[in-house]
Amino acid sequence: QWGEKFITFLNLRPSQTLALSFLGLIGVCSLLLTFPAATVNGKGAQFIDALFTMTAASCVAGLSVLNIGAEFTHFGQGVILLGIQAGGLGIMVLSAAFTLLVGGKISLRKQAGLSQVLNVSTPDGFRSLLRSVTLTTLTIEFFGAFSLFLLCAEEIPKVGTRLWWSIFHSVSAFCNCGLGLLSDSLMTFIDRPMVCMVFLILIITGEIGRAHV
Repeated sequence: QWGEKFITFLNLRPSQTLALSFLGLIGVCSLLLTFPAATVNGKGAQFIDALFTMTAASCVAGLSVLNIGAEFTHFGQGVILLGIQAGGLGIMVLSAAFTLLVGGKISLRKQAGLSQVLNVSTPDGFRSLLRSVTLTTLTIEFFGAFSLFLLCAEEIPKVGTRLWWSIFHSVSAFCNCGLGLLSDSLMTFIDRPMVCMVFLILIITGEIGRAHV
């Protein structure tokens, strides 16, 4: 609640609140990537590199100055994945969606602000849209990850590695981010039409979903 009180104190418009949320996400996650636990060498990423990586991830730009799969640990990759997911859906929408899904309530002020950002005229309409977007996103990403997990057994035989790889790339593809864990992007699967088709479906459905919202 302190975050909401701080934003209320600043008297920001919804669009300004959204921008501030993204800046906060990028700043915190960039700092996390500088922790020793975030990189394989145990030294942490340079802050400028971490800042660039998280900005690209949160803004789903698909650019990176570091090899995410080789230089970051699962902790570091998880931080980047958080940025991708939050950037793809919008950190403001995610926070409100989580509150609703766990049975909480959103203040009328925040409902009004989010309704303005999402172009929804009523609180009920906002709640319906929020549930629909969140559940649809998680469902599509789940099936995308499940499909990749089954299809990529030959290229990535280790179960744990393949599971994490599938989750990361399903979220990245659905959010149209373009960041991946392989140094050659998806060239490994150039002769695997079914794998490519899964990625195509994730990318297209993700873009259609954002256009609809």
